[in-house]
Amino acid sequence: MSCNTTLLLGSVTPMPKGPRGARKNGIRKPFDPFGYWNLAPDEEALKRATVNNILDSYQRNYDIFVESVQNAVDALEQAAKTGRLGENAGDAGHPELWVILDLGKNELTVVDNGPGLPKDELVQMLVPNLSFKDRLAGTQGLRLRGHLGVGATFLAYATDYMRVSTLGEDGFLSFELSEGRSWARGGRAISQPAARPAAETCAVFNALKRGTAVTLRLGKGTRPAALSHLGATPKKWEAILRTNTAIGFVDLLGREKWSQKVKVHLVLIDGSGKETATDIPFAYPLPHSMGTFNFLDLNAYYRDHREGDPVARKYQNQDGLWRVWKKKQLFQPQKGILSHAQLPHLHHTPEAVYAFFAHSSGLFRLQNELFMRDKSQKRAIKPGVWAVAHNAVLGDAIPLNLTYAAGNEDRLFMLVQLSDARPDLGRKGIDPELEGEIKKLGEAVIRYFVDRRRHLRPAGLHAIQAADRMAQYQRIRDAEARADKSTLTDGFSLLAAPQNESEVIGLFFELLGRGELPGYRIYGVFHNATYDGIFGYRLEKGHPRALYDRESNPLGLPPSAFNRQGAVEHPPHMMEFKVCLDSLVEELSDSRSPKRFESLALVIVWEAGWKWEGIFDLTDLTEDGVVGGRELFGATHLLSRKGVEEGHTAAVIELKKALELIAGAGDAG
Repeated sequence: MSCNTTLLLGSVTPMPKGPRGARKNGIRKPFDPFGYWNLAPDEEALKRATVNNILDSYQRNYDIFVESVQNAVDALEQAAKTGRLGENAGDAGHPELWVILDLGKNELTVVDNGPGLPKDELVQMLVPNLSFKDRLAGTQGLRLRGHLGVGATFLAYATDYMRVSTLGEDGFLSFELSEGRSWARGGRAISQPAARPAAETCAVFNALKRGTAVTLRLGKGTRPAALSHLGATPKKWEAILRTNTAIGFVDLLGREKWSQKVKVHLVLIDGSGKETATDIPFAYPLPHSMGTFNFLDLNAYYRDHREGDPVARKYQNQDGLWRVWKKKQLFQPQKGILSHAQLPHLHHTPEAVYAFFAHSSGLFRLQNELFMRDKSQKRAIKPGVWAVAHNAVLGDAIPLNLTYAAGNEDRLFMLVQLSDARPDLGRKGIDPELEGEIKKLGEAVIRYFVDRRRHLRPAGLHAIQAADRMAQYQRIRDAEARADKSTLTDGFSLLAAPQNESEVIGLFFELLGRGELPGYRIYGVFHNATYDGIFGYRLEKGHPRALYDRESNPLGLPPSAFNRQGAVEHPPHMMEFKVCLDSLVEELSDSRSPKRFESLALVIVWEAGWKWEGIFDLTDLTEDGVVGGRELFGATHLLSRKGVEEGHTAAVIELKKALELIAGAGDAG
């Protein structure tokens, strides 16, 4: 029941080893979460019925994230607009939010560095239908989310465990509630659980001077039953949080300046306890910002062009069109899309509308795969029309039933930002009248884009183009996945272990350029030739890196390698590059191959493999007492035919081992 993450992201430093000092919990004894209802003990059935009505109003797997994140964002907005953020240690005045997902413990923790909660609010926060947010609207002018006072009740009784800790004007306060869901759903056999004093163990929270942390544990019967069912990668969770919670902040007019400073930190802990931390944007992923496509901003276009002007080639064949309308632009004579569609005046006038129109519905699938880095059928980026209230997307997409340009619904993504809409209970839907008006607006927007289809490429991608684009995206995803498992962390340009000869060649030349392998003279590297290249070698004994030292220069040369003139010299000879020595062994063992072992003086590989056993001897020059056989700087092995004592030998540089030795020497130095 903790988020013992060792990662403290953002500007709050340093990381404490435990709770700050000896914080004394202001919650001293258990209390009834519904105590302020003043109900008689025999009226517990009424409590349970009320809670179940709230639980039944929530239907989606993402509702626990919606409610927990929403409260944290409200706290950040309150702190930012009342000047309370600077009270946190190390803060630069940035609102910060942490989402910690422990897949092994099946726990979600949301932490914010907001103002914290006073005691009277904390002990009443689970009372159904009681909200303090309207009071803030009256006293501080804040328009916060969640006016109905059911979110915290839902979190407590839809999960197996809830802990709330806060640091505010009344000091440190923390309580926990266990088996809330069992009580709500289990009937009379289970007594109502009390809220009990708790000890907060989340290191992120314990580094703050003000803020709030909420931890929730899921299990059989909760929705979802397991966090891992929704996602196991940071990118998948970024997509979930930015498209389903208030982390996907929508501010089409750029009026909420405080939101531009918010930092969101995502910490994912897998079943083995390994932590992956990343920062994610505090913004909804609008389609025009996703992927390497050609999208035309019609706002910018019409600043320089008029309707009916010929369309220059650079403004044709676009993958998508997008624009933002302000309120006054929606009704602008001749140019306004509402007057164009001859719509009646709306009862809920939008503050702004964002719309994106794709040349083909398949574009959203490509964007989704690029964003989430997989081919999941569950899309984060998808067509649809959504209402936005208080800077957050509400509920599900609103379906359109077109009479004009039917069939284009799956090419439109649209957000309608409203100023006077209050979401319904639970699922955060909207009333039917408002939904009907948004449908009319969506129809008008589609008409607007269809009338400008001259800018778009033909609908659909040619099969060859689609396959090529998907192949590019797959390569990008594969490369990023490799980089996430990087083994080359010492400032190398190549981020991960080589997987082809070109990367082995690049890594070798980078080592030469860094001066890690002095003395090599490369005469050329060839393509489609029998051997990969020709090298020569000369190194003076007086070179500062020349002589071997077990600790500080483990790749150096022994004194016996230098001639009477104090140098090591080798005339030009053939060299070969391989990812693994196994590949070269297979070629040399093939009678049809033109390669001959006796022609090779140097082999550069990433790793040695094992197929040389039984055919060759591979002498490890990095072991104690064997370095005397090294005649080329950096050679980690000598390769010779098995059982031939005086036969040909080739120097082998196993880059993987060479990098380990270089790093060890750096640590020793």
